[in-house]
Amino acid sequence: MKENITIIGFMGTGKTTIGKQLAKRLMKNFIDLDELIENQTGKPISMIFKDGENEFRQLEREKIKSIEKKKNCVISCGGGIILNKENMEILQEISEVILLEASKETIFKHIISDGKEKRPLLNKEDPLNEIEKILRFRKPLYDEFASFRIIIDNKSINEIINEIIKLLGN
Repeated sequence: MKENITIIGFMGTGKTTIGKQLAKRLMKNFIDLDELIENQTGKPISMIFKDGENEFRQLEREKIKSIEKKKNCVISCGGGIILNKENMEILQEISEVILLEASKETIFKHIISDGKEKRPLLNKEDPLNEIEKILRFRKPLYDEFASFRIIIDNKSINEIINEIIKLLGN
């Protein structure tokens, strides 16, 4: 079993919340890639996306390389991290990759409660349809890179964390 754990999944699946709680339970350090990028740029992710998704993906690559040597961490990644094979290969090398999966309805419910304006890819006329399109496109990538998958629909944070710990054998 690898020392680090990386949490991936579609936006609104609770990667940051689960990651923080999991890190606390396992007494590991917590790293949120999006937060690192926001701290570096001084801008929220939604503003960086307005400058172009490519710029954001470049910043993401830089941050992955900067954490490559870290140990004993739970790493939370943005939903689109899987779009870059190089990033995912590094994360697979240094960590167990846990995919948080949810139905489009669960994702929609979580995102709407945050406010869809915080989610640039979903700030569209029909966000539920957009979720479905993006999920369909990303599913093969999630399947390729995930070591383990957890379906989060109708589960509490504690249930999800217990399931991850059990899967990892801790």
